Amino acid sequence: MTLRRIWHHERLPENERPQHSFLKRAGIPEADELGRSVVIHSTRHTFASQLGRAGVGLVQAQRLLGHSTPELTAQVYTRLGIDDLRAAVERLQPVPRRRAKLGA
Repeated sequence: MTLRRIWHHERLPENERPQHSFLKRAGIPEADELGRSVVIHSTRHTFASQLGRAGVGLVQAQRLLGHSTPELTAQVYTRLGIDDLRAAVERLQPVPRRRAKLGA
């Protein structure tokens, strides 16, 4: 089998699809109703993003994904949207307000 990039619209013969057995065991169809096929590598991005949303540390995520550096995990694989950022801020404890000094 020659290695080549599999685009979402490309269909390879079954014997050239190494992800076929993984998808079958997971119960995931190889293509949707529009004929778009799964690119197994994209699941790594999803996994990395889910780890980030779950609050898993960057070094832990890096090791789970088998990356060489945490920067690779953070800059290339982890995708966090505005809702993820908002949720992170909402988890912060409120800052206590200072009491005004009497007689000042």
